[in-house]
Amino acid sequence: MFNLKDLSDNELMKLFREEKDKGTQLGWDAFNEIYSRYYDFMYTLCQKRFHDSAEAEMMFIRTWDAVKKRPTYNRQKHNTMFATWLAGIAKNVACDVDNQRIHGDIPVEEAIGIEADVHDFDEEKIPERKDIELMSDGLNSLPEREKEIMLTYMEYDTGNGQYLPRNIIKTLCDKFKTTSPNLRKIKERSLKFLKQYVESHR
Repeated sequence: MFNLKDLSDNELMKLFREEKDKGTQLGWDAFNEIYSRYYDFMYTLCQKRFHDSAEAEMMFIRTWDAVKKRPTYNRQKHNTMFATWLAGIAKNVACDVDNQRIHGDIPVEEAIGIEADVHDFDEEKIPERKDIELMSDGLNSLPEREKEIMLTYMEYDTGNGQYLPRNIIKTLCDKFKTTSPNLRKIKERSLKFLKQYVESHR
């Protein structure tokens, strides 16, 4: 029997897709492994997007629920890392959370309860100390400025021609007292560091 920890993100998602419809435990074990790898990454992204803890939790839960319902990630098809694909889903979920808050469609607490009810993975099987995927480790190794800039780029640049809106660029430039060209350079340096980090720790 193979060890799920030895599988790539792409292999885990493929296994989850194939076994999900069969209702096998192996499929949910594959999901639990990818969830465990990216738990800290997603948690950081959600907290950065929403200062309100209830809304951050809603974004976190709904993002993983979306992955469960449509586990379409394919490394060759999307030509992007799983973390970037996941961040793209999270960005869309965050827009829905914003709309619900603005229009008052559903209370935050109620929405969290609804999503939690349909959450099928077995949290008891997820280690107490999460296995942080190498990309998350690399992000946490970056200085705070570089980390926030990279997380923001990953949230908006999903590999489908979507890039940072001008107002987001301005916000980052004002916050870190830099320019748009420097932002791109910081992103490129940080991305290079992350790739080297992942390669050297495999």
